[in-house]
Amino acid sequence: MNERGILLAQIETLLQQLQSTEETLSANQISEGCREAAKYRFFNLIAEVRNDLNGAKENVAEVPDDYDLSGYWQQVSTQKKKCTDLFKESLNFFGGALLRNIDRIDRLCQIADALLFELSKQVGIEWNRFTILAEGSFFTEATGVIRLPFPDYSIWNLPVAVHELGHYVGPRIVRPDGTFPYQIKRQQIQASYPNTAEAEKEKSFWQEEFSDLFAVYAIGPAYVCACLVTAFSPTDDTACKDAKDHPAHAKRAYLMLEMLRGMGHNQYANIAKYLTNLWERNLKAAGHAACLRGEDLPQLDNRLAEIYSILALASSVEYKDWTRASELADGLKANRSVEQLANPSDSIADILNAAWLWRINQTAVSDTQLQNIDDKVIAMCRNIIG
Repeated sequence: MNERGILLAQIETLLQQLQSTEETLSANQISEGCREAAKYRFFNLIAEVRNDLNGAKENVAEVPDDYDLSGYWQQVSTQKKKCTDLFKESLNFFGGALLRNIDRIDRLCQIADALLFELSKQVGIEWNRFTILAEGSFFTEATGVIRLPFPDYSIWNLPVAVHELGHYVGPRIVRPDGTFPYQIKRQQIQASYPNTAEAEKEKSFWQEEFSDLFAVYAIGPAYVCACLVTAFSPTDDTACKDAKDHPAHAKRAYLMLEMLRGMGHNQYANIAKYLTNLWERNLKAAGHAACLRGEDLPQLDNRLAEIYSILALASSVEYKDWTRASELADGLKANRSVEQLANPSDSIADILNAAWLWRINQTAVSDTQLQNIDDKVIAMCRNIIG
């Protein structure tokens, strides 16, 4: 075997791996809906890589034995990197799709799908993908699939899916002049930091903060509650210190609470005050007297104004039904039935906000109470999505 034979062998290996991936994603073990989704998102990507590799294979087979193969090696190397990401995505998808065969998981994912589709429709940037469970919450641009964290598949964590939708919506928000402010900001950050690692870190921070504020804007207090009550621990290393790709919890909490205060003509003033006090007491209980320095606040305020100016371009998605959510929370407190609570005009966002408002107003919550609310919320949401 000569050098050309080795290159052809590696191309053939990648082609076989693509074929195996395609067959796996077509397996009958996953639901028909997930198989169709895989064909729509993954098979197009597989076809693109396969066409490029087949082209390289034909060209390499025709060149003389002494031909300089460096250009073809580079081409195959590029496709190999694409395949590595694609195979990882496919494996995550397959595992998540199998989990959706479990009835409770599928019901929650259906609710998440419906919530995200409705919000994206309101923005005018439709997300027609799907959610699955994985090792953590994240969004991948290549496939558009949103992953929710396993094993935390509960109604209390569903607002986090809206943060991931922010990663999809943000780059697609457009000004009347046809420019994309989210993308422009990323370019400005890149130009401001000559050090590539610092630029990537700052871009990552900005994207996370944008998605946090998008989630608050689109679904209201429910997202803030999900973060401050169940996601952000005051004992985390990142409670007061920035992580590699996420700002400190304290910075994110400040931005979200300030965003909430500025929304809805002051209708969130009381719950914003309550959640601020709750978060500060939680930090103090863990030994943090104060996380934010005085010099942090002007920078955070500027970031809030900057992101809000982009979100205002998608004002149709702003959550404005807090009054209805409060009525539903009162109904949950009074232990009314699903039939008594249901209203055809309710949204999934209304119901999630009501559930969280009910929960934070409880002094203590038993497992039985949580399960009762969980069951009611799922039933009400499924009534909405039919």
